[in-house]
Amino acid sequence: MSNPTQQLKAKQRREKFADLLREMFQLNKPELDFGLYRIMHARKDDINRFIEQDLPDITQKAFSEFASQDQSQLQAELEKARKAAEDAGFNADESPKVKELEAQLKGGFDLAREEGEVYDALVTFFGRYYSEGDFLSHRVYKDGTYAIPYQGEEVVLHWANKDQYYIKSSENLRDYSFRLNPDAGPNEDPMRVHFKLVDAEAGAKDNNKESADSKRVFVLDSEEPFAVIDGEPGNEGEVYPELQCRFFFRAATEADWTETEKAKATEAAGKKPPSQDALRAIAVECLLGEHSTLTEPWKTALAKPYRKADGELADYSMLAGQLNNYTKKNTFDYFIHKDLGGFLTRELDFYIKNELLDWADIASLKNDSARLGPLLSKIEVIRSLADKIIAFLAQLENFQKKLWLKKKFVTEANYCITLDRLESQSELIADIFTNEKQIREWESLYGIDFAEIEKDWKSLSWAEFLAKSEYRYLIVDTGYFSDEFKVALLALINDLDEQCNGVLVHSDNFQALNLLKERYSDSIKCAYIDPPYNTGGDGFLYKDGYQHSSWQTLIAQSNLIARSMFKDTGTISVSVGLEEHSGLSSSLSNLFGEQNRIAELVWEKGRKNDSRRFSIGHDYILVWAKNRSSVEDKCVPWREPKPGVRPIINKYIEIKKKHGTDYESASDDLKKYYADLPKNSPAKKYSRSWHIDTRGIWRDNNITWPGGGGPRYDLIHPTTGKPCKVPDAGWRFIEDTMREKVRDGYIEFREDHTQPPIYKSYLYIDGGDEIDNEGVLQVMGSVFYRHSQPSNDIQKGMFGNRAFENPKDHQILGRLINYLSSPGDVILDYFAGSGSTAHAIITELSLTRKYLLVEMGEHFRSLVIPRIKKASYSSEWEREIPKNPGGISHFFKYMRLESYEDALGNLTLNRAPEQQQLMDEPDKSYDSAARQAYVMNYMLVVETRDSQSLLNTRQFVDPSQYKLNTRSASCDEAQSVSVDLLETFNYLLGLTVEYIAAPIHFDAQLSQGEYGRWQAKVKKSESGKWWFRTVYGTNRAGQHVLVVWRNLPSVIEEIEEGIKLDNAVLDAVLIEKLRIRLTESQDDEVDVLYVNGDHNIAIPRDRKGEPMEQARIQLIEEAFHRLMFADTEQGV
Repeated sequence: MSNPTQQLKAKQRREKFADLLREMFQLNKPELDFGLYRIMHARKDDINRFIEQDLPDITQKAFSEFASQDQSQLQAELEKARKAAEDAGFNADESPKVKELEAQLKGGFDLAREEGEVYDALVTFFGRYYSEGDFLSHRVYKDGTYAIPYQGEEVVLHWANKDQYYIKSSENLRDYSFRLNPDAGPNEDPMRVHFKLVDAEAGAKDNNKESADSKRVFVLDSEEPFAVIDGEPGNEGEVYPELQCRFFFRAATEADWTETEKAKATEAAGKKPPSQDALRAIAVECLLGEHSTLTEPWKTALAKPYRKADGELADYSMLAGQLNNYTKKNTFDYFIHKDLGGFLTRELDFYIKNELLDWADIASLKNDSARLGPLLSKIEVIRSLADKIIAFLAQLENFQKKLWLKKKFVTEANYCITLDRLESQSELIADIFTNEKQIREWESLYGIDFAEIEKDWKSLSWAEFLAKSEYRYLIVDTGYFSDEFKVALLALINDLDEQCNGVLVHSDNFQALNLLKERYSDSIKCAYIDPPYNTGGDGFLYKDGYQHSSWQTLIAQSNLIARSMFKDTGTISVSVGLEEHSGLSSSLSNLFGEQNRIAELVWEKGRKNDSRRFSIGHDYILVWAKNRSSVEDKCVPWREPKPGVRPIINKYIEIKKKHGTDYESASDDLKKYYADLPKNSPAKKYSRSWHIDTRGIWRDNNITWPGGGGPRYDLIHPTTGKPCKVPDAGWRFIEDTMREKVRDGYIEFREDHTQPPIYKSYLYIDGGDEIDNEGVLQVMGSVFYRHSQPSNDIQKGMFGNRAFENPKDHQILGRLINYLSSPGDVILDYFAGSGSTAHAIITELSLTRKYLLVEMGEHFRSLVIPRIKKASYSSEWEREIPKNPGGISHFFKYMRLESYEDALGNLTLNRAPEQQQLMDEPDKSYDSAARQAYVMNYMLVVETRDSQSLLNTRQFVDPSQYKLNTRSASCDEAQSVSVDLLETFNYLLGLTVEYIAAPIHFDAQLSQGEYGRWQAKVKKSESGKWWFRTVYGTNRAGQHVLVVWRNLPSVIEEIEEGIKLDNAVLDAVLIEKLRIRLTESQDDEVDVLYVNGDHNIAIPRDRKGEPMEQARIQLIEEAFHRLMFADTEQGV
């Protein structure tokens, strides 16, 4: 029984617990239309049913069973007490023990009280871990004390989010946009609205500095809240107005209140800075209120009701709804737990043992089963309910983890190539020079006049045209051309990956590395990264109260994957400031091992006099090796050219071309070069090295023994035949060494024997190795100076403005990369920023290394790609004009990947009839437990199975038409794009691509043979409805791989026995009629053959008709799914 007071309390506690569950299950924000919220809203009725009906029923049913058990135990205890009293000769009714038990039996088991205590315990437990969309790994030991995992290490590094993946994109913080006219077609104004963060560093207002634990919020700029500007050009170059709303991201102050909104607040709230909810209302008032200066049609369009995720119109405006999305996207869902189910289960055990089951209480009740029983009953109910909730939370978290860890699709892949590499490909030239977009880019990037290009192209031969330096290294970008042009271009290139100088990836770095790791396993010799310094104002988005642990998680998760891509002799260099120096050092030591620390470099950049204490004008570069022992054993000592030597060598090469073997004239020219150098030139100190001979550059050096007392012997002059004069201090070398020096040409004899000869000390030996040229090399120091201004000046020279904050100096990076790597090595940078690493490899290292860059920012297109195109064309720029358009031959790829947000956004729910039947079961039915288990454990995985982002292989019947809706990180506008399944699969396989053929189309005559088997006679035809496209390359195991992509038109058209018809064409075409690769030899070497679409290929035949016994046949769909979702269970 339960008294009314306890029943009311139980109801209140149950409602509090239900509210917490709705928050944890992401049901309490129906206005949010992004991420998993959208999916959860679609199934909110099923989940609410579990919360509102199933959980109370489970609780009450469990307690009713325990209640009846407890009543029986009390009755037995009462009878036992009565008998004991009577046996002792007492009146049982007067016994205190009997009276106590009768009172307990009369009062009975208070179900409501026990139920309320269960809800209290569950709220306490789950509430301590959940915070704004994330479960934080607070391993509670007792109040105010936490436990960390420790396995006996000497030193262990731990941080709050170590058990989680950091999943945030700071692009949402900087920019967020949406369309008020989302259905706008061509030449229609989309009415684009752009929320722009104008000052992420404004942590103070009215001189109130933001503290480390301040909660940052979005505050509309009250002085300049909006501006209507010209938007970005559309696909056809059309430009429409764009409304830009300006926000600060900082701690709020009381000065941010408006009178109107403050009047609505409670008295207590009005004495504090406004909350984010109040600031949203203030922004709406400012932009849509009666005193707003916002013009039409913007004001009316923004005031229309917002449509919520469930399709219903909200009772608030479009502006309020989008502001809610914008602010919540940047304050919710920072992390995904790597093992939430295991973590919460372990914590639940600890919570029960240490907080609910106090040993002193249990000991005191060991002889009082009437009181011990209800306690244990309550614990059992708490565990039972908690286990169900943990199962559902684990389902949600594991589902998100699967989406985060799955390899992402390539949604765009384009190639850029300099014209010189197309010198023999005249069939493409007409397409290039009639493409207006490409020509306009040349005008914009290089300052070339289109009329002049057109005139020269028409008047000169192709060879003459390319001979002109201003044209030879113009870059052709396949992004401006049709798919047909791109595939035709690729089909002309043999050894595709070998020819490719670099790859740029537009993606979150974790996602990019996760896809690239198989292809570049054991391939990276040198990695350099420049992550955000986490100053609080550099755009790095962190969860309030977790600034440093958020940063640690971001860095650690990326470095872990990158490490798997390094060669055994590979190194990583990381730029960092004081803010994260100690944390980064510990993190690298934790991952790579302290024994693999190489150096800590200090980059002095200049000082400022505005500091009150010390002027901090330096950065650090921490250098670690994957395996320092391998570096020591397998790599020659690292050296770099001494400052000033490289220009001398370049001048020597120029002089040598001019004078040939006229060494006297060559020496005179080099001597004059030194004389003309400015006094501060580092080359000036080598001015004694002006002699040139057949070996290289030299100067006369001392041939006497240092300090005197050297060996004395006869050194015969080659002309006079008499001994040369011996220096007073004796010869510099012993007699045998001197004879070797004479023989090798290091001794220059004078005209006769009356003077000692000259010892030739070479500054540079032409064609010599590092040992020969040891004199021009040096060990790099750990402290160096280079002011930050030159990198900004270079950027201004290229783009006319400071296009990127704090770009790294590409000349310093060139020096570092040259020091740590050798020609042919692959250089990785997965915090590419403005592209300085690629710039360094292009201009400082002349593309002698390959580069692999990853950058997630929206400036990838507007800055990174243009910078690389400009650097390829000219090494020097001034006011956006190239100073020396000489350029370099270059071929690189850029691509974009599906984002985690895209993966979430492409989820669809499909419930089969049998699943719906299960959901329709009455609450008290036999199958209600099955329904609950389905909702708690399987619903998300089962009902999203056919989503595009989860690989709908049924659509592989036409690989060119696999679609995803994608949006930029900062944009609420989705667009449908065709996924590049071919490029995606290449990376999943880890394929080093030799050749990608253009699609070959066939017509076919189909007939049935004697046993009903379909046969085909095929003929190539540009309009043929069957097409095939092949990729040939080598996987990481060294196997030769052939991938055959095809369409299945008969299946698409739903023709009876369509798969058999399409496979008949496959049998007729496979191998002997396909263009696999461009080689002089027609021999096939295939170890693994992949083909899409169900087929019955047994053993393929080569072009000679011979069976390829060694080839293994695999279905693309099966391999694609296996590789895409590898590691999604155990994690990375």
